[in-house]
Amino acid sequence: KEAAFLRLDTAAFYFYLSSVSFRCCSRWVDAGQSLIRCAEVHLKAKMSMEAAVLYTESSEILMKVDREEAKRSCKKAVAIYCDMGRFDVAGRMERKMAQTEFHMGHWEEASQHYRKAANFLAGEMMLDQSDACIEKSAECYINMHELLDAQRMFVMMAEG
Repeated sequence: KEAAFLRLDTAAFYFYLSSVSFRCCSRWVDAGQSLIRCAEVHLKAKMSMEAAVLYTESSEILMKVDREEAKRSCKKAVAIYCDMGRFDVAGRMERKMAQTEFHMGHWEEASQHYRKAANFLAGEMMLDQSDACIEKSAECYINMHELLDAQRMFVMMAEG
């Protein structure tokens, strides 16, 4: 068992080192993929927190060049944080994805991410942040001209 862990640890180290080298050369896709592989190695070693952090880091790097791959990486990180019971971090990551979608004008996706973020944050008793996410979700509905859904979101926020 110790030899298997040492092999995984060595593999993770070299994947992370390659990511740093790729970043120095501005090869963002390769840097992000190296971090994803490093995260997968950490998952095999049952080191969930490290894997989640690496998926988050890869998402930030890949956001520069490949938004779809960045979203996949971010979703994996959110799933890991949820499995660990860290809903506050998962909520912040969902809010970050929502902000990205909002700035790109993808109102429906942004609204969904804001609602997920609001649910995660409300579960952790971060009610101010949850209300802010609900308000942004309603703003997305307004931009989509779905005023009844926006009204429902505002009423839900007021009742809360």
